[in-house]
Parts: sequence; structure tokens; C-alpha cells
Amino acid sequence: MGIFTAGALAQEAASPGAGPWTADCVSSGRTASPICQMEQRVVLAATGQLLTALAIRFAGEGATPELSVQVPHGLYLPAGVTVSLGAESLLEVPLVTCDGGGCYGIAALDDAMLARLREAREVTVTFEDVSRMAVGVPVAMLGFAEALERAR
Repeated sequence: MGIFTAGALAQEAASPGAGPWTADCVSSGRTASPICQMEQRVVLAATGQLLTALAIRFAGEGATPELSVQVPHGLYLPAGVTVSLGAESLLEVPLVTCDGGGCYGIAALDDAMLARLREAREVTVTFEDVSRMAVGVPVAMLGFAEALERAR
């Protein structure tokens, strides 16, 4: 996705969660602990382009779960990404790298944060465009609790 503005996003509204959260697990062998990830993607309705993706990775027993956030190009990178529940900011996620698919940030999650996310109906992922205008993307939490059970 190229550079965009908050106004353009308002005109080409994203669907807040086209479907439920998904969860997948892989293992390197029969005796190895599985590595699981759950994910929700939000795309622009008119074009199908990715607007944001949230993924939570569980790298085996005892490992701290990590939230990874993917956002499109054309951002003011120092602002990072904020994940909010209503008016409350839950997580500030710094952007750490960009590639052809967008820009990415990672934050550790504790059990209390996972519990808050489990109870939420919707969170908002906010970032700033290059004009420093805030862009808020609603992310549905439909199926989050079920995906969390499968991934843990």
C-alpha cells in the first residue's frame, strides 16, 4: 500500500474484522513443543489491501507471548502503533522494521493483558500517516477467546 491519508481511509472504510481470529500451531517434531500463533487481519473493503494485522505468538512452554503488529507503508515511524480499548491505551508498540509487506512492531504480553484482550469486543490500532494525522483501525475480537484456547 502506498501513502494514504486519514480522509482516504474514511472513504474506503475497512471492515472491522472480516472473520474471527484464527489459530495455527506447528512443531518441529513429535516430541517438540508446538509453536502457536493466532491472528486477525483487517483489509480495505474496496481493494483487499492489508491495513493492519495483529498476531500473538506462543513459542512454547514458559515463553512470554508476543504481539506482532503489521501496518502499511507511508507512516510517521517514530509515532509507533498504539493498541487501545475504548479511550484507554493498552499497548504502545514501537515499529522496529519495514519490508515490502509493510512495517512491523513487537510487544511482550503478560497474562493480565491477554485477559483484557479476551474480554474486549473490539480494539483500535492507531498509527500516524506521514502528515502526522492519526489513523485508527478497528479490529474485531470475534473468536479471540477460542483462538487463545487453541494457541495456548
